[in-house]
Amino acid sequence: IQLRIADLAIKYEASRWLAYRLGCLANNVRDPREFAKEAALTKTFVTETMADAARLAVDVHGSYGLMEDYKVARIYRDAIMGPQIEGVTDMQKIIIAGSVLR
Repeated sequence: IQLRIADLAIKYEASRWLAYRLGCLANNVRDPREFAKEAALTKTFVTETMADAARLAVDVHGSYGLMEDYKVARIYRDAIMGPQIEGVTDMQKIIIAGSVLR
């Protein structure tokens, strides 16, 4: 479990820096297509990291992680919906791939 927690800590920091970078790009947009790619990349990475963290929390808590009495269950439900909100992850990846292949 410690190795998984370390992996999530790394992804958390990467998510933060991607979000900061996207904020800077938003203030200095030169090419809307490039910004769309960066936004899709950031959203995909952050929401997948959030879902991974929630899955780990459920694993750590065992069966208690799915009981409604625990906050972990709500966090897990919210996290697994993250990739579905504001653009399905596959659509985000299509935007990223299209920009990379140009």
